[in-house]
Amino acid sequence: MPLPGIVRSPQLNGYRNKAEFTIGLDAHDQPMVGFLLGNYVDGVTAVADPSGCRHMSPTSLAYAAAMNQFLRSSQNKLPVWDKRQGRGFWRLLTVREGHSESFLPLPVPASAAAAAAAAAAA
Repeated sequence: MPLPGIVRSPQLNGYRNKAEFTIGLDAHDQPMVGFLLGNYVDGVTAVADPSGCRHMSPTSLAYAAAMNQFLRSSQNKLPVWDKRQGRGFWRLLTVREGHSESFLPLPVPASAAAAAAAAAAA
């Protein structure tokens, strides 16, 4: 049976049901939840705001914005991941959406060792 060719989706905006946002520092060394601006091998370590990415769902962007707000608040006692230093606690936010509108936002720390070091420093 021959396979059909590539079929364009009728939905062009907000179609992603899973998002993996990088947590790190933006170009001004402020915490940011979003996407890297370039390749690490080229020396790019800054994370950019994802709000202009039209393929991301409004729900995942809302979770990224909420996490970003938390990271910049006084409630957050743990540092974001700094690629230049190779240390920090908050490193990744994964958001997965289901068809029943159930959501799974999952902040992921850098590692167990980083979590222990951050907790000891706090």
